Amino acid sequence: MPILAAAPGPLSPDHPVGAVPGLWHPTAPRRGAVVLFRRTLTLAAPLRRARLAITACHRYELRLDGALIARGPSRSDPLRWGVREVVLPDLAAGRHVLAVAVAQDGDGAGESQLGPDGFLAIAGLGSLSDHLDPDGWRCCHDTAVRPGPEDGWGRHRRYSPVGVHERFVAAEHPWGWAGPGRPAGTWVPVRRLRTVLDVWGNLALGVQPWPESIPAMAEIPLPWRRCAEPAGDPAAAAWAAGGAPLRIPARSRRRWILDRGASGVHWPDVSWSGGAGARIRLVWCEAGRHPDGRLAARGTVDGVDLPGHVDEIEPDGGRNRTWMPRWLRSGRYLVVEVVTADRPLVLMPIRIADAGFPFTTRFTLAAGPVWDRLLAVSDRTLRSCAHEAIWDCPHYEQCQFPGDTRVQAIAQYLLYNDDRLARKALTDLADAQRPDGLIPCRAPGRSPQRIDTFTLQWVGAIGELHRWRGAADTVASLLPAARRGLEPFLSRRRPDGLIGAGLMAPFVDWSKAFTAGNAPQDPDGGSAIISLLAAQACAALAGLERAAGWPELARRWERDGAALVKAVAATCLDGGVVWDTPARRSRSVHAQVEAVHAGLLRGVAARRALAAITGDAAAAQAGTRFYTWHLAEAWRAAGAPRRALALVDGWIRQMDADPDLATWPESDGNPRSDCHGWGAYPVLAAASLVLGVTPAAPGMAEVAFAPVATGQSRVRGRVPTPYGLVTVAISDDHAEIRSPVPVRIRGRRLLPGTHRIALPG
Repeated sequence: MPILAAAPGPLSPDHPVGAVPGLWHPTAPRRGAVVLFRRTLTLAAPLRRARLAITACHRYELRLDGALIARGPSRSDPLRWGVREVVLPDLAAGRHVLAVAVAQDGDGAGESQLGPDGFLAIAGLGSLSDHLDPDGWRCCHDTAVRPGPEDGWGRHRRYSPVGVHERFVAAEHPWGWAGPGRPAGTWVPVRRLRTVLDVWGNLALGVQPWPESIPAMAEIPLPWRRCAEPAGDPAAAAWAAGGAPLRIPARSRRRWILDRGASGVHWPDVSWSGGAGARIRLVWCEAGRHPDGRLAARGTVDGVDLPGHVDEIEPDGGRNRTWMPRWLRSGRYLVVEVVTADRPLVLMPIRIADAGFPFTTRFTLAAGPVWDRLLAVSDRTLRSCAHEAIWDCPHYEQCQFPGDTRVQAIAQYLLYNDDRLARKALTDLADAQRPDGLIPCRAPGRSPQRIDTFTLQWVGAIGELHRWRGAADTVASLLPAARRGLEPFLSRRRPDGLIGAGLMAPFVDWSKAFTAGNAPQDPDGGSAIISLLAAQACAALAGLERAAGWPELARRWERDGAALVKAVAATCLDGGVVWDTPARRSRSVHAQVEAVHAGLLRGVAARRALAAITGDAAAAQAGTRFYTWHLAEAWRAAGAPRRALALVDGWIRQMDADPDLATWPESDGNPRSDCHGWGAYPVLAAASLVLGVTPAAPGMAEVAFAPVATGQSRVRGRVPTPYGLVTVAISDDHAEIRSPVPVRIRGRRLLPGTHRIALPG
């Protein structure tokens, strides 16, 4: 029997959070409500590094003496619900106020926001355990927060699973609720719910608590790049830059457009004074669009629509009011519209804090200004798509898809030397596995949607995690789900060995020649592309089984994968290329790519097939940035790395066409999303082709070194691995590599250290 690393487990019933009762307001609904909690701590002596553990339903915001110190819980499955341990700032003797805002978003929750009815569970740890008894809390139902308007999209299609935009009625908010003074509003003793856990295994509050597997998100103050409208107004420009507030007279209307310079995600902070009866309307927009829906140049706001998500604030006339939403906002532009009534309004500078996973960049490359910009745009895109999950895009969906996750995770390993978010993503997807073994097309997710081929991409992503990072504990925990994930495909095999009909939405790529991006099939199935994708998943799973100590299971998957490849060869391979189905009505670059990855086409045969179809106007070509990575890996596997590197030209052309481009869009041409993480191929090309460093053993315990010439006389860089940095310096006809692990080059195995290597001409 293999010895497998143990993954972190759920909290036990005797954990402080498991043993405390959930808290809620005695009369507020437990769905679609915001409840504020506060209590006073009176300390006879200073308290250093006091700790507490906290979780809640959809979202919580923890404050100490009015200052924000934590948010959460991380979006995940309720049966893997995050409990965060928070270390408080040192507390002086005397009086302190601990306050928590908890939101249960009801039907307005985002697509990836799961969670039960409203509750707060909070417990002191160590020296704080005696100070947070449940009876000391008081609470207030904050009725000021209401569902926001949805009319910010105008004539443009509204597609927004992100959820939760707000109408904030300031007159109903209990101002001062988190500070040391006496707050407004009606404060009553809390309602005690059942405990989070009990000794009989009941999950009375609807969650199984686990320690948070990822750190708290970073929040970095970010300046607005400019006030784009009105242009040339010194007062508006100074206000946007954080200077003097704007004074809007009574019975007037004003409009400003703020530009942060790039699409991203952020926490906004809007402050004002006065203005009773006014309305502040905020439209968060990613990019301007022409009336017919075409995307405008990124930096353009003149003569275009700026559609987006809307928040509205209704001031009450009080002084020094502040609004911050319960969920972050996204986009590049903020349209601020103010209409005043009989009282003037003073609008303070609107502050934003860039929000995202706390990555630290470890990868470096010095290969000229073009690569500098390619990597800067890639970094900004990846960070904007990495929060509590790996998002496809921050503005339209904020959803975690297996296909997108696979590419973005590799880029995160290379750019940041970080696999924490990828491990959580793969586990989130496994937690959502359907009874038939298929992984949903997105998870966490409130509504079901199927893209069955994404299960195969998920298995491939587990293989990539093992290849680039090792991650034995996570891989071991995912193996049972991966085994089940292949069965729906293998059980559909036809007498000829190909996978038959019955799969839903077998997405491959948004090629113009495909219907809804799905792989071509005959009426009874028989898709070469799907069969080859399944063969690759079998091969990946076989390697994972061997690494985990299950050689007998590995042999099973190897047999199944080989049988699928043999079936495609017998029914779809003709004239050196692979047809999409046995009926041989269509051909695609996709069938050749998957044939290379599955080992059906190798060497010269692989290069000829890829070249023949790439130049065939009648054949389906790659349609997304997502699929370009698969195509590039096929060229590299076929022994044509220069062809793989040349694919970066598409990104360069896109940058040249729009100098203001700051994030990678969903696809070339006229995409929906202007920031899509699956466009991160330049990171992979920079590491594996320009610097030439790829894994030669699982977890990069050994690396292969095969750089591709870029035309630059000198190239330098560093590629992070779990064992340390691999440093590369290339100059004309030689290269120097310094590696903490063995290096393989042209059939030789070099020991760790520094090596000077002659490069072929």
